[in-house]
Amino acid sequence: MRHLRNIFNLGIKELRSLLGDKAMLTLIVFSFT
Repeated sequence: MRHLRNIFNLGIKELRSLLGDKAMLTLIVFSFT
């Protein structure tokens, strides 16, 4: 059970960082256009 929870948390962290990168990229693109 604990193992599953760790994997779940890791996945969420990865997703969050990916979404954050996408948001940052969009912001950068918007600021340049």
